[in-house]
Amino acid sequence: MPYDKRIIFSKNRNYYEVFGLDKSVDLDTVKSRFRELVLKFHPDRRSDIDFATEKMKQINCIYSVLGDKTLRQEYDAALGFKEEFENVYSNYEPPHYIYQDSIEIIDAVGLNVIIKIGEYIYFPAERYLSIFGKRFKLKGKDYVGVKVQKIFNPKYKNEYEKVLRKNLEREPLFSINFGNEEMIIFKEDFQTIWISQKSLNKKDIKTVIISVSVIILLIVLGLVHLYRTYTLDMNDKDELEVIRK
Repeated sequence: MPYDKRIIFSKNRNYYEVFGLDKSVDLDTVKSRFRELVLKFHPDRRSDIDFATEKMKQINCIYSVLGDKTLRQEYDAALGFKEEFENVYSNYEPPHYIYQDSIEIIDAVGLNVIIKIGEYIYFPAERYLSIFGKRFKLKGKDYVGVKVQKIFNPKYKNEYEKVLRKNLEREPLFSINFGNEEMIIFKEDFQTIWISQKSLNKKDIKTVIISVSVIILLIVLGLVHLYRTYTLDMNDKDELEVIRK
């Protein structure tokens, strides 16, 4: 069934009504509703691109107010003076929604993968062994995983600096939370250092195969050594006895 644009976006409704929310909802509820509307009206997800583009502008504009504590307080206070409030913010230009749900990319080991929001990516770290307070560096690498929080959409890369309000010398790919800080992973760094879950799984399988192969080889070498060193023979009491060759 087509979405009823007249009901949801009629001009005589306030921002809370447009979002289908009660005025008392908390910020997390506003964010959740914003994401739902973005998923529904994003131009990449609809055939009626002109309509979807217009709706995304409205959604972003409303979220810029309801999602900001200070602006929301001002808006709540001005609900009875809608015309005055809209004049104050008539020059506001809402940003594009610059993110997407997934991306196809080549990671540091050359594997072509599709990474989605909420999945983990991994960076290599040195391996150490601690003995009596001393650390010894081991061969090989351990991989530390972090969850992908946002994925930048290359279609809107001309808008990145405007939305993020910072200068970017390289192309951002992912946004992650590292500790309490939000951190951007750039495309160049990801394809040089980072690996995907799929690549890590392949590395784990390879490690298991190598380990099993080494164990089997050691067992075979042990059996060969026993065969060349010892033999079985019957002693005077007709008992089987192991005799060194």
